[in-house]
Amino acid sequence: MYTILDINFQNTPKTIGCILIKAPSGENIIIDPGPHSCLATLQAALSKENLVLGDIHKVLLTHVHLDHAGASWAFAEAGASIFVHPVAAPYIENPQKLLASATRIYQDRMQELWGEVRPISGEKIKTITNGQLFNLGDGQNLLSVYTPGHTKHHISFWQGKTLFAGDALGVKIGDGGVVPPCPPPDLEVDVWIETLEQIKKSMPEKIVLTHFGESTMAPGHHILAMQTALSAALGMVVQGNKQKLEHVKLLKEFEGFYEKLAKTSAAYPVINPPYMSLSGLERFIKVRDIH
Repeated sequence: MYTILDINFQNTPKTIGCILIKAPSGENIIIDPGPHSCLATLQAALSKENLVLGDIHKVLLTHVHLDHAGASWAFAEAGASIFVHPVAAPYIENPQKLLASATRIYQDRMQELWGEVRPISGEKIKTITNGQLFNLGDGQNLLSVYTPGHTKHHISFWQGKTLFAGDALGVKIGDGGVVPPCPPPDLEVDVWIETLEQIKKSMPEKIVLTHFGESTMAPGHHILAMQTALSAALGMVVQGNKQKLEHVKLLKEFEGFYEKLAKTSAAYPVINPPYMSLSGLERFIKVRDIH
């Protein structure tokens, strides 16, 4: 069993959900602890589960973007082991490059959004292989699967036919639509589309997202919606470049596109601001020399 802990990012419910697993073995596991700016809220949520930071044995990271992994250091200092893709391990042991990248996007809002980020001791960092099993006890397991695209180092986790997808299957809040988060610097849309095809072949019975919670769509429909939205987002930016649209105009069109995808919730731009995704798509197009 798992519990979704809403950490109320930027005082907005249903933006970031941390996954707590109380394993039959007695271990307590968190998938994506969120940013340090929400640590007090997460601690309060853990308290309702009769837990404190020091009771968490393992933190599993889908990736090291700060909205997913920023608070990891606090759990490491309290004794937890931090499990991460081997490509991303250096970025949490020495987070200067991670912080520099994030600062280019969020500028003077870094402290407000993400709080403090500290290095994690190498002895607390464990790397995750593709297909690694985490034994939960009583015949239950978590299975890691590399799901690149959103970033090169993205990992999702299967528990039976439930997929804890991080950002691999986009942002979907309540009854809203599926919106792809496309941040720089290492977004790879073509790789992401292939990842979606691989997930489709395994076809989860339940999709659980960091942003936010259990998808209300049938899994096949959710994956198709993600594929369609991701391709359309890339196509819009490519077309804008062909038309040599000014950035301000392209951003306005892109914001309208994302608003239509989201359909309902005002929480979407809080966790997935359109300017961030436009920046990531523009960088991908430039790096790949797409015309």
